[in-house]
Amino acid sequence: MLRELSNTFSGLSHKLHIHNSLYMDINGFEQINDHYGHAVGDLVLRETSYRPRSGIRESDLVFRTGGDEFTAVLQDISSEEIVLGIADKIITAVSEPICHQELTLKVTISMGIALYPLHATNIASLIELSDRAMYQARRAGSNCFRMAKPETT
Repeated sequence: MLRELSNTFSGLSHKLHIHNSLYMDINGFEQINDHYGHAVGDLVLRETSYRPRSGIRESDLVFRTGGDEFTAVLQDISSEEIVLGIADKIITAVSEPICHQELTLKVTISMGIALYPLHATNIASLIELSDRAMYQARRAGSNCFRMAKPETT
């Protein structure tokens, strides 16, 4: 998958002004899966994968990176302020209760954000930095995001 993303970014980098990676992780997913079972865990994964789409454009991408992690790739947005606004919209959308039968679950995420080419010059580094920033967000508390630190050479 990383190779496909690298090819996509290589092809787009000369056409688009800036790309952004929002790396998301569901907080407490393991406990949800353990307590309510895999069927409810799968429902949470499906709902969590759909909800970020309400805050982004049709041309942007949201995909499951693995386990309970998702990445949104926002294309051709040069304003950090706009990216942060989108991050807020995604966090709000994901935190809406998930209702299933008589069960209501509140899901939160931690999110890391990296801007291409400001923070990194290739897709692998971009995703790695947004992943690291996500762990900073997780340490800061649930339902928040952190911006990556620029790559150093």
